[in-house]
Amino acid sequence: MKKLIIAEKPSVARQYADALCGHVNRREGYLESDEYIITWCIGHLVTMSYPESYDPAMKKWSAETLPFIPEKYKYEVIRGVGKQFKVIKELLYRRDVDVIYYAGDSGREGEYIQRLIREKAGHNPKAEEKRIWISSMTPEAIRKGMASARDLKVYDAVSEAAYLRAIEDWLIGINFSRAVTLAYGNDLKYFLNQEKGSIAVGRVMICLLGMVVDREREIRNFSQEEFFRIKAVCEDGAFSMEWRARDKSRFYKEKQLYQDMAFRKVKDADRLTAVFNDEGKLQITSCDVYEEQEPAPYLYNLADLQNECSLRLKISPDKTLQYLQSLYEQQLISYPRTDARVLSSAVADESRFILEGLCRNRDFQEPAGGILDKRCYASIRDTRYVNDGKITDHYAIIPTGEIGSGLTGMEKIIYHMIVNRFLLIFLEPAEYKVEEITAVVAGELFGCHLRALIRPGFKEMDGRVEDDALLPLMAKMEPGMVLEAAFEVKPGETVPSKRYTSGSLIIAMERVGSRIEDVQLRASIAGCGIGTPATRAEIIKKLVSIEYIALDAKTQLIKTTLKGELVYELLQEAAAPLLNPQFTAGWERGLLQIEAGELDPEKYREKLYDFIRRRTELIKQQHMTKKLFARWEKLRGECQ
Repeated sequence: MKKLIIAEKPSVARQYADALCGHVNRREGYLESDEYIITWCIGHLVTMSYPESYDPAMKKWSAETLPFIPEKYKYEVIRGVGKQFKVIKELLYRRDVDVIYYAGDSGREGEYIQRLIREKAGHNPKAEEKRIWISSMTPEAIRKGMASARDLKVYDAVSEAAYLRAIEDWLIGINFSRAVTLAYGNDLKYFLNQEKGSIAVGRVMICLLGMVVDREREIRNFSQEEFFRIKAVCEDGAFSMEWRARDKSRFYKEKQLYQDMAFRKVKDADRLTAVFNDEGKLQITSCDVYEEQEPAPYLYNLADLQNECSLRLKISPDKTLQYLQSLYEQQLISYPRTDARVLSSAVADESRFILEGLCRNRDFQEPAGGILDKRCYASIRDTRYVNDGKITDHYAIIPTGEIGSGLTGMEKIIYHMIVNRFLLIFLEPAEYKVEEITAVVAGELFGCHLRALIRPGFKEMDGRVEDDALLPLMAKMEPGMVLEAAFEVKPGETVPSKRYTSGSLIIAMERVGSRIEDVQLRASIAGCGIGTPATRAEIIKKLVSIEYIALDAKTQLIKTTLKGELVYELLQEAAAPLLNPQFTAGWERGLLQIEAGELDPEKYREKLYDFIRRRTELIKQQHMTKKLFARWEKLRGECQ
């Protein structure tokens, strides 16, 4: 009898064969040895059927057919991959197969791909079914994954969440795209002088559009303000202190202040500065001296890497993911589609072997060897970089310790970034001496915060020591001491928010909950971004392709287009919740609760269906208004 393994793609199937088999025979669509049959998907093989598969009348877009919510959903094999699907289906029912291992990527999307195959092809009732769930493709990790494979039912909750996420996106896309297009499509077509007036609406896509438009309008409507700080230059320029209006200040919460650290008008700042210069001295009220530590940064997750590659290398998030996928398939890094920035305790225990592997690479021989010699890995479990509670499916992106060759220029750069970040967590924190001084003159408070690097720690290897200016530190001052000082006004001005880059937009999607002002709501969706690590880059790419936003390939800056702004305006009328990040993050929280077994999938489904019905009916009753058209005309001028 033989064991059947269904991998995510051909290259991964080859890795399974290398780890588990000796000689293998190459067949049409699979590999075979004496003990194993290893086949593969090619990404998605099965997808949800189009509405016309349910009813031919649905091919024509009509308000009478909406809302469309099937009682039972249909699935079909994707055109172009039918041959490979047929191979897998035949292998599932081979008489000599007694165990079937579903070995797709370990996550919601990977689970969905494999479950759809099982749903469409059926399953062999005589064969045992197991799920392999691993985050690294090294031979050792594959063998451990095989040994620890669990019953397929263990992952039913992940499967439920995956199906509901797909159903949710399908229903919103089908119903809202059609309803909004029928209500506003012709107007948009004529207004933009385009051949087509179809309006694409997607759950995450429209939320992301809302974030970009909101930022663009914030920049467009920005009104610059001047402000004037008061600075005390002490000890002939040795250091300086700044005035703030604390609660005992005569200006505390007065209207002429900008925040609590400057005046809105120079005449007010000049008037107070003159009072200070008449005194000419500052009296020390407190001087606290202490040391503080700065630990090495957390490990990379996908969002962090995409953001850094966007800023440093000027490459888009989807391109970054392509490079990471290549490194993963070459067994050089762990699974890249992760939102975790820490390691599991089990992986931490293997860190010594990763370091030993890195020592075989001349680029990392010295730093990795030094960490091994000092046994820095021995205590890594007790640091902030190891936390089982902060890991859902996968730990942070780290090197595997395998030695690669023939990396492309960009692959090598990104690989070095990952290795260097990994090595940093074993090094000592940077240490600083800090001096906080407060002083008073004419009843007003001044203060300063001086910080000097005294031990570089991880920064020495990170190459960032020069970035830490060695600020001069005063000898410890005592309350009551008097300093000579010259007071001057320093003008400043407010600056607008920066436009998103492709990378910072990924980070904003991941951390969308932090923007919510309601404390309880923010806590309730903590950790729930919009989209998933695996899908965020593609969503940005989709918005660019349908011309809702524009991406500058050289700078990676993102701007809205006139079309995107117009769609935003009409959706404010038709489906405003979809533009709201906290609404979308709330849906994602529900899916995570389903995965964790904390929420009944049927309750989620009922809530979803109710939203689709109510909103679709509302859109059907709407049409272009003079008020909306006027806003469109205004936007045409603003977006020129």
